[in-house]
Amino acid sequence: MTYEKPGPRKPRLLDSEVLRKHVADFPDQTFAERAEVFGVSKEGIHYALGKCGITRKKSLGYKERCPEKRATYQATLAKAIREEKREPVSIDECGFTAEILRIYGYAPEANA
Repeated sequence: MTYEKPGPRKPRLLDSEVLRKHVADFPDQTFAERAEVFGVSKEGIHYALGKCGITRKKSLGYKERCPEKRATYQATLAKAIREEKREPVSIDECGFTAEILRIYGYAPEANA
């Protein structure tokens, strides 16, 4: 009886175009979620994303923020509160909860 090393018999190659499309469609999936979809290990996904030039995006802030527009809005809001003598009411219709916030996503390096 001879010992056989456990694990796959041959390396499994991921189709880079399929992986790129998956990342574009689901940029906030974790390695574990993506590995489950493709039937490979988390390490395999990490390696394949690196070979495709897809990196982890770490910034949570919006790049489109404009400090001048924000200051103008805050000044207008403060003026309206003083004149109306009541607090504004915010209506949130999106149903977003903090539990589903992902702190990172993935994108090609040029878009990071």
